[in-house]
Amino acid sequence: WSASTRVTVDAVAGHDVGRECWLTTVNGTPAISYEDAGGGLNLLKYAHSSTPEGTSAGDWTKVTVTSADNPQYTSLLEVEGAPAIAYKRENGVALIYRRASSASGNSSADWDSGTNLIIAQGGPVGAFASLNIVNGHPAVTHGSYSTPFALYYLEAGTATGSTNQAWVDGISETADSGESSLGEWMECAVCAGRPIAVYRGSSNQLVRYAVRF
Repeated sequence: WSASTRVTVDAVAGHDVGRECWLTTVNGTPAISYEDAGGGLNLLKYAHSSTPEGTSAGDWTKVTVTSADNPQYTSLLEVEGAPAIAYKRENGVALIYRRASSASGNSSADWDSGTNLIIAQGGPVGAFASLNIVNGHPAVTHGSYSTPFALYYLEAGTATGSTNQAWVDGISETADSGESSLGEWMECAVCAGRPIAVYRGSSNQLVRYAVRF
């Protein structure tokens, strides 16, 4: 971790840049989703490197995905060859799923013309969203930190999750509930073809692991 391999990907004077960032690879090179709060706006941004290392500031293309949703808890993943982001929309609380229309997602137009869906709403949903691929389909764990406290699991019925019907036809379940402040700081993964989740319950000061059978 030498100084020569550290690079500032994005910085805006007077802005709080980089909150709730998520790192993955998109088509073999590093990519990041993150928030940029400042100037009266809370932006959802996406940065993508043109090289496998991303060690030069010039390697990175940065775009605004949306300025409208007051986004929180971003989670980024490559879904069927294109970048996709799940996040909580704070304005009119909902869980949002977006997928770029191109393989790179390197322009705002790629996101404007891509998938933009509300996949959960009604009640305190979308917190700590974590996106993964389960059995070839995009899936999201998310939670709430107000009543009813719960861990939720959504899985699309198609490989891209690009229509509302794909999520209607998929899986929608409550994975855990009944304890105060349950479902914080979660991550969704896959083991032996099954979705798994790790998450925190802050009121009881515990960490919990769950498997869907």
